[in-house]
Amino acid sequence: TRRWIEEESRLTRPRLQAIPQRAWVQQRLIQLDRLEQFGLPIKAGGRYFYPHDAGTQRQWWVSAGPADSDRVLLDAARVVPSPDGEIAAYTVREGDWETWRFRKVSGGGDLPDALRFTRQAGLSWARDGSGVYYDRYPLSADGKGDPTASPSIYFHPLGHQLGRRIVLVRSNQET
Repeated sequence: TRRWIEEESRLTRPRLQAIPQRAWVQQRLIQLDRLEQFGLPIKAGGRYFYPHDAGTQRQWWVSAGPADSDRVLLDAARVVPSPDGEIAAYTVREGDWETWRFRKVSGGGDLPDALRFTRQAGLSWARDGSGVYYDRYPLSADGKGDPTASPSIYFHPLGHQLGRRIVLVRSNQET
């Protein structure tokens, strides 16, 4: 397969590079990719959380409303605020995995909780804000996430050790 791809590239690359508009199209695509973008706001408690991309970096901003001044909360791809808007769960990329972390919105400091071995995982807050439901991969013998297994859904009460997670639902492979 690799040889076939190399041969195809060897044949097509000179033809593509000979297209007169190629440089203009490339520059235009870069310009369009760097346009300022705003995402839909999420209302939690008395706050509004929204993604803002100035063209080079995606950030999450927080505001108490239209009359309040906005401020940067996090440089993160995904943020899920707690129901009262006091804590923001956010993802950090660590190699092939994502880790969910938790930040106090008012004080700005992170909680010690970290939910490791997730990949594009969803996260949902308990209605009372006491913890989160999320899915992650089981641990392999070396204590790392096992990407060959199926993820399971867990409940993590905030402030508890990672080993105190409660498994709510297991996949068919694990039962």
